[in-house]
Amino acid sequence: MSTIKGSLTIVYEPPFYKAIFERRFNSTYEVSQINLGPSEPKLTLIYDLVIHHWNRIIFFKQTVCASSVSERKINPKRLQRLARKSIQYGVGTKAQQTLQNSWNVKK
Repeated sequence: MSTIKGSLTIVYEPPFYKAIFERRFNSTYEVSQINLGPSEPKLTLIYDLVIHHWNRIIFFKQTVCASSVSERKINPKRLQRLARKSIQYGVGTKAQQTLQNSWNVKK
């Protein structure tokens, strides 16, 4: 059975707002990042981007191993340890790592 998942995250990385699109299809993970500008994006801008300009978005692909992210509840103490570790070592999200790898390939 095929599983398709997609998500859109709006983040503020000074001085710009960015849209991070993520999509998964079976064992393929794809991510794209779009600069939305310095002011807070309006809902109409986001709708226009998704509805009318979806075919222009360029996604970077990464093949995911068989052990995908599980959707189970994690103990709050464990979450605290993981958060502290990620801050200490500077590990980014899977989307950030994929984008970073794609930029390194282009150079």
